[in-house]
Amino acid sequence: VATFAAPAGYDDFVTLGADPTGQVNAEPILRAWFEGGGSKLFIPAGTYLLTYTNETKNGCQVARNVKILGAGEGVVTVTIGPDNPSFAITMLMLTGACDVTLQGIKFVGPLMTGMIYYEQVTTALVLGLTVTSATPTNVVVDHVRWERLTSPFLFFGGSSTPPALFVTNCIGGGYGGIGMY
Repeated sequence: VATFAAPAGYDDFVTLGADPTGQVNAEPILRAWFEGGGSKLFIPAGTYLLTYTNETKNGCQVARNVKILGAGEGVVTVTIGPDNPSFAITMLMLTGACDVTLQGIKFVGPLMTGMIYYEQVTTALVLGLTVTSATPTNVVVDHVRWERLTSPFLFFGGSSTPPALFVTNCIGGGYGGIGMY
C-alpha cells in the first residue's frame, strides 16, 4: 500500500477543521473548501465522515483543476453517509473543462440494510466522481479504493467528447467501477 506525504502548496484537510476520527461530519468543510476556490487538498491519515442531506446530495460542482491527495488508501478512509439514504449521492461533479486528480484514498459507501429490490438500490446511488462536462477533461485516479458503493465510482455522462481517463493501482468492491452513458 502506497503512502504519500503532504506536498508543498496543498491545503491540509485537518487544518481546515476536518475531524480525522470520523466522529464529526466533514462534508461542510469539504464544501467550503471547494466553494472557496481550493485547488489542492491533502488528506492526512485518518477516518473522515462525509454525511450528505437531500440539500447537499449533488456534492461539490467543480469547473476548475483540482487535486485531492490522501496519505494513502491504507491510511485514509472517507466514509459516505447517511446509511440507507433515500436519495442519490454524488461526492464530486465536474461541470466544466478541468483536470482532476484523486490519489491515495479509500472511499466507503453507506450501509444499505433492507434493500432487496434493484429499484430500492437505485434510489440510493452513491457516486464518487461524475463528469457531465461537454468538453474534454483529464481525470487521474491513482491508489484509490472504493467499497460498498451501489453504482460506479467514476461515472461519465452527457460528454460529447470522452475524457482522458487514467486509472492506476485501484481496487473496488460492490458495484463500484467505471460507468458511461
